[in-house]
Amino acid sequence: MAFRLWLFVSLIFLSSCSAIMSGMYGLRNVKSIDKSDIVKYGNQYHVPVDNSFVLDTNYVGFVKGLYGSTNEEQISNHLQPLQAMYFNENGSLISFHVNCYAGGFPNLKWNRNQIMEVFPPSQQAPVDSLIRFNNISPYFISNSSNDILMNNQKKYTVVVFWNRFMGRQSKRFISEIQKNCSLANKNEVELIYVNNDYLFLDK
Repeated sequence: MAFRLWLFVSLIFLSSCSAIMSGMYGLRNVKSIDKSDIVKYGNQYHVPVDNSFVLDTNYVGFVKGLYGSTNEEQISNHLQPLQAMYFNENGSLISFHVNCYAGGFPNLKWNRNQIMEVFPPSQQAPVDSLIRFNNISPYFISNSSNDILMNNQKKYTVVVFWNRFMGRQSKRFISEIQKNCSLANKNEVELIYVNNDYLFLDK
């Protein structure tokens, strides 16, 4: 229930509890989707199948365990529907982007103040040292025959949390991150896409 409350609070700025406003942002009802659905929507959003993962629901408990019950802001940040986490070659989080910091209407503005015009992008959400690539990657379930682990030959690993229910906001978000990553040498960046629809189901 608490997790659903965080989602509700984080989406107030999007929907104002209004179906009309939700429609203007392109939000959809949350529903269960299977592997084939993730591939279908991933194709629509230009997500490469070989880099496609599903977020294990145990991730919620992991995040809560890291921050405890007293730091609700950090817990909420790491459980948002749309996130991009930029990690360096040591697996440290160096740039963090979350839907509730983007603002904008009728679309979220990920490039506010031109932060996406450099790579790695300028800071948006607060960065912390508790989240590292090697402690979140075990919660990524491969949606293909390939298992992608952090490639130590790559200078950066970028993890994108996306979903179906955020509709065009997911599509625009993925496009924005891909454009940002194109500013770097393609041999220096590993992009990993993690679908998190299942976390937001009403259980």
